[in-house]
Amino acid sequence: MANCLKNNMKSQLFRPLRPLALLCATLSTTGLAVAAPTSADGGQPPAPPSSLARPAEKATTAQTRVEIDRMLRDARQLKAAGKVAEAQELMLDAALKLRQRGFERDQVTVLREMTLDSDPAFARAGSVGMAEYYYQKYLTSKPRDAEWLLEALAWAHYSGDSSLLERFTARKPDKAHENIDARGKQRGEELKADDQQYMVAEMIRLNQVEPLRKALKSWPYPINRIHTVDGTSLLHTAVWHQKTGIARMLVEEYKADVNVVDKQNDTPLDYAIYQESRDLVDYLKGKGGRANKLYDTPQGKAAAKSLRPIVAPQPTLEQLKQANPEALKLPANSTAKPTPPTANSQPAGNNGKPADKAAPAGNSKP
Repeated sequence: MANCLKNNMKSQLFRPLRPLALLCATLSTTGLAVAAPTSADGGQPPAPPSSLARPAEKATTAQTRVEIDRMLRDARQLKAAGKVAEAQELMLDAALKLRQRGFERDQVTVLREMTLDSDPAFARAGSVGMAEYYYQKYLTSKPRDAEWLLEALAWAHYSGDSSLLERFTARKPDKAHENIDARGKQRGEELKADDQQYMVAEMIRLNQVEPLRKALKSWPYPINRIHTVDGTSLLHTAVWHQKTGIARMLVEEYKADVNVVDKQNDTPLDYAIYQESRDLVDYLKGKGGRANKLYDTPQGKAAAKSLRPIVAPQPTLEQLKQANPEALKLPANSTAKPTPPTANSQPAGNNGKPADKAAPAGNSKP
């Protein structure tokens, strides 16, 4: 089945910053030495004209990256120490330097990390940064690409900053921008809902029952909401990670539908059968749960190697090469195409870690 957000988009958007070893290969920029003439009487040579003075050496890419990494480390330490304002300023400064030195994707990673912070002010600063990033992309695109503006408006709505909305809407409308303000608002609401669902899903994965109860007490969305990119509900997440107590709580206290389907038409019972979680299978069946896939039959188990629940961790390219080089080739009748990384994607669950119980390796369902 298709990669879910929690195991796919993380590796694309929230990938680690580029290894320093690769950057150290960059050649440093140096000035040209200018020979200073001597005076006619053999005394001290006159000072060279300022136009001929040796320029100061610019910092290499690697040196700059070391400095930025230090800034980010210091910012996180300040945040941990409760100095939120200082941490926020330093992290935004680091994000700007990443952009200036050509590390644009890493700039987005830093800003996106901020948007997911539990501190509202910190998260708002990150979302404002994301809005500004996309608006600059819009202004510099030739011809103007309305999709950049749509993302800028979405993040402006996400942040709740009215001044951004006023500035972003001050433009000449055309056909490409039709209804873009309304679409940007809707997109911003989806982004915020997906982020909140991601954070609650992380509580489920980590079995943080009390924080989960607190979050669900003021949960503003339907309990059966399907993540717009991930395609799963909270109950799917609980069953996949085999958190039986949380699954029971979602069903009995918060009235989660035991037959809610993900974007691949899998029910929570399908997940439980696939995971061979007998307790959850019995519980969900007792609550009227249905299975849409036949993972519990010999044929279904064989098919499960390629038809896997969308929260199943996918094998890495290297693992596929080692296991079966032919697995890298698409079937002749396949129309599957790789999904390009998108900076507006939601972060992966599992915090980049494998699921509690990995599914057998296999190709994704197209």
